Amino acid sequence: MRLRHGLAASVSCCALLVATAAGAQTSPPLPAPGTPQPVASDATPETVTVTGSRRTNTLDQVNDTGSKLGLTPRETPGTVNIVNALTIRQRGYANVQEAVASAPGITVGGSPADPSSFSMRGFTGDQINLLRDGVYLGPSDMVNRPENSFNLKDIEVLQGPASVIYGQGAVGGVINVVTRQPTFTPTRWDALFTYGSFNTIDAGLAVNAPLSDTVAVNLAFSRTSSSGYVDHDDPDSLNVTGAMIWNIRPNLHLQTGIDVMVDHLPSYYGTPLIPSADVSDPISGLLSSSKGLSISDATRYKNYNTADSVHKSTTISPSALLTWEANSHITVTNQSTLYYAERRWQNAETYSYIPAGSGATDASGAPIPAGSIGRDRFYVYHQQHLYGDQAHVIVTHALFGLPNKFTVGIDGSYLQFLRSRGFPDATYADAVSLDAPVQGEFGNFPGLFPQAQSPTQIADLAGLFEDALDLTPRLKLVTGVRAEWLRLNRQNYNSAGVKNNATSFNETFDPTNFRVGLVYDIIPAATVYASYTTAQDPPGANIFLANAGQIHGLSSSSQEEVGLKSEFLNKRASATLALYNIDRSNILVSTSNNSVANVGSQNARGVEFEGDLRVSQDWVLSANAAYTDSHYGTFVDPNTLLDASGNRPPDVPKWSAGLFTTFSNVGGMPVDLGGDVRYIGERAGDYGNTLKLDSYTLVDLFATYRINKTIDVTGRINNLFDKTYVAWADVNYPGQVLLGRPRYFEADLHVGF
Repeated sequence: MRLRHGLAASVSCCALLVATAAGAQTSPPLPAPGTPQPVASDATPETVTVTGSRRTNTLDQVNDTGSKLGLTPRETPGTVNIVNALTIRQRGYANVQEAVASAPGITVGGSPADPSSFSMRGFTGDQINLLRDGVYLGPSDMVNRPENSFNLKDIEVLQGPASVIYGQGAVGGVINVVTRQPTFTPTRWDALFTYGSFNTIDAGLAVNAPLSDTVAVNLAFSRTSSSGYVDHDDPDSLNVTGAMIWNIRPNLHLQTGIDVMVDHLPSYYGTPLIPSADVSDPISGLLSSSKGLSISDATRYKNYNTADSVHKSTTISPSALLTWEANSHITVTNQSTLYYAERRWQNAETYSYIPAGSGATDASGAPIPAGSIGRDRFYVYHQQHLYGDQAHVIVTHALFGLPNKFTVGIDGSYLQFLRSRGFPDATYADAVSLDAPVQGEFGNFPGLFPQAQSPTQIADLAGLFEDALDLTPRLKLVTGVRAEWLRLNRQNYNSAGVKNNATSFNETFDPTNFRVGLVYDIIPAATVYASYTTAQDPPGANIFLANAGQIHGLSSSSQEEVGLKSEFLNKRASATLALYNIDRSNILVSTSNNSVANVGSQNARGVEFEGDLRVSQDWVLSANAAYTDSHYGTFVDPNTLLDASGNRPPDVPKWSAGLFTTFSNVGGMPVDLGGDVRYIGERAGDYGNTLKLDSYTLVDLFATYRINKTIDVTGRINNLFDKTYVAWADVNYPGQVLLGRPRYFEADLHVGF
């Protein structure tokens, strides 16, 4: 194992955790994936009432994200984190990004052009897959949406290469968003209303109901809206999910579902970077720049987009899951999914400070005054169809007299994606004042219309095998292999409808990946594991932007990981520790909003820790910390000739940490108090590492009053000390950065009955 740094210290931590472990029991036999079953009381999504501080054990919670065999995180030779409905509700996470940011080593960000960006194990963007109920929908920076948390059962995160299970693009990890599922528990209603700063409103209504002894439904509706924390910003989103389970026979189950999302993203694309010599009121503690750039306090809440900006999408996805338990040893599942999406952006997205003597002119040829902000225009329209089917057979049967469970499956999908886009012919369409920007209109500039089009088709067929063999009662061997056939057809047409043969291409790829891992119970309460995983995927970045000549074979990755998972102090505490090393070669990364570039290689290695402790009956502590050392190998951007070899990837902190606590029944009253402290270390803001984003620490507090078993009210203060910080730097917009949300207050009313 090439885990070269920190190994001795981590082994010492492992020894300490093992030494204190005691009393845990091995998990019972697991049901087959997809089999309808009651949801654990601490994760029941239908009514999540905050009832004080409870340490929720997720080490033994069955999930399908880390394995197709229905293994628990304890049995998986890798790092699986589960953020369940109780945690989401108690901490007030309004969307998927906020919830995922609580997991160790994960940071989040993004702009309206890429609304859900994640950094995990040194990788970002399309090198992390975002799934919806286990289904891959396409490159993350094209398909990610600001998903509301109210409609969710939980969020499952598998860190590290996951191509064995999910195919292309999963080198950094997988985030699986699991929507509410129907159960045959008594009818329950769940309602939530939240009002907060910036006129923010979150509302949700859900019901889980058995309609008969064989049919149950779960319906959920949620809507969020806000005036935004910058001028003229008004995002909103609507999410409707529905599912029905029909037990056709005791051993035959059909679950159908529908998932609808409609959203209008924020219009805030960032705050301009300005030469320090031209800034009289710089904001300190935000960033440092070798080019002498800073941010003016006068621009903190300014929005440089147009008044008629557009950033909206609609997605509709019906699905069906059929589960047949042929006998006590064999279960067959088949999941079919349809996915349709329309997305449209029409904005002024890039903001460039115009220095004296630049000679810059706008689209009409008029000179732009020094000290102004030059703006572009960008129009893009997506239309996407996806047809997918996953069929698996899960077999539980002894092998050579040893307990064994394996699955054989076929995954197939066909994706059609049409991208229409337009850019003005001029570098700057127009300009606005730095301190008092007049929004203006999008307009119609030469080059915008008619649009150039790039239709893309992806046909994907894969065979999957995974096996879990108990070599001894305490030692489990987990293996898996995925053989894939993928055909990519990408065509480019100019605004006149003429095909560009130089950039269009049609290629076929056939990657094969595998995983092998050992899981060993040192004692019933402590488990160690080691694994080796590979990943191959074409081309390792946004395949909807790649052109002919940019794909040179497959991107290849490998990861070595060792770790420990344990419970101790009579099950009042749990801890996980992981060490990993990832090598990746032949990568494509996005270098602008319409181009990609090749990277020779990238290495990431690090350590992740997470722990939970019930200090007393009413006091719970949770903590996590992560160290990530990631850097590029050979990387020269052909568009700018920038040599980024050896540099840190943008938006990847070396250090991150979180501390969460809850006190319940304060003073003998039905009151819970809690909060968290989150630290994000320094990050690079560009490929050249000329821009460094300063570290920051955020503090959140909350108080919940439980009026009765049905109703509770909660008040929250987030970003208590009103820290101004850079949340994200989108490399596609190098002249600006996205500032985080200032201090804000919210109160919510929750009713469950």
